[in-house]
Amino acid sequence: MSPPRVTSKVFTDEDRRLFKALGQYLAQEDAAILDASITHNISQLDLAAKLGIAQPSVCYRINQSLIRLRLIEQFRALYPPEFPKLLQTYVPDPIDREVFRTFLGSCNQLSTAEAHRMTQGRVRYRFIRTLGLLDRLIEIHAPEGAKPLRDFLAFAFNHSGKGGLKGYRGPLFSDLEQP
Repeated sequence: MSPPRVTSKVFTDEDRRLFKALGQYLAQEDAAILDASITHNISQLDLAAKLGIAQPSVCYRINQSLIRLRLIEQFRALYPPEFPKLLQTYVPDPIDREVFRTFLGSCNQLSTAEAHRMTQGRVRYRFIRTLGLLDRLIEIHAPEGAKPLRDFLAFAFNHSGKGGLKGYRGPLFSDLEQP
């Protein structure tokens, strides 16, 4: 006899805090699933039946949503206030700047390529070129005091290809760039 499957998750206070603070940045359906689980304590089996999907899919989406919320929180914590000015100063090509921002915000080469009407290879090239340009120019012009920006760029690069921030639907830059 196999052990029964776990069909509900025990949420921590940290999970609840993250959802309350950043849940609006998740895709609508993922936010609704997480809300039903965290706020209303609806089981994964009940959610699966209501949505017409398998319970493991509900479990996966809950776990991925929590991972995304943690990444979004890290991203926002690492985001240096001087980043918009540095991006404008050190990356002269406006297309490179927009591709960088779009790709970083979506972590999705295909949607970025479609938004900018270019190939995924071109998106990847422009993104990595911009990261390298920013890193080199920071080394030359601001080696001391550049640790926060370096941490941010490392985080951006490490999570850009993993889909970690995929599904982030909020104003990734605009609300961080307000004076």
